[in-house]
Amino acid sequence: DRKARKRIEAEQRKQLLPLRRKVSAVEQDLASLHARQTILEKDLAEPELYREENKDRLKRVLLEKAEVDGQCEARETDWLELSEQLEAMRASIAPDPDE
Repeated sequence: DRKARKRIEAEQRKQLLPLRRKVSAVEQDLASLHARQTILEKDLAEPELYREENKDRLKRVLLEKAEVDGQCEARETDWLELSEQLEAMRASIAPDPDE
């Protein structure tokens, strides 16, 4: 009956919640990492960073940029995997259109 179907659909949506929260957390991480990338790229665009007296700072910025780039890549992979899982779960609980 309709009431039972609605209850089942609500339970299925509830099962999606932990995965949706993980996707959201990864998206927040990515936003922070992308913001940091932007700052580092602006730093690297400054000509004075490449002067001899700023060699140590340049090295630190380059190392941090490489680290942040790696973290972004890893989190983007996480996001893709989680998003695929979420879509698969949504597809498996989608209501039957013939009902």
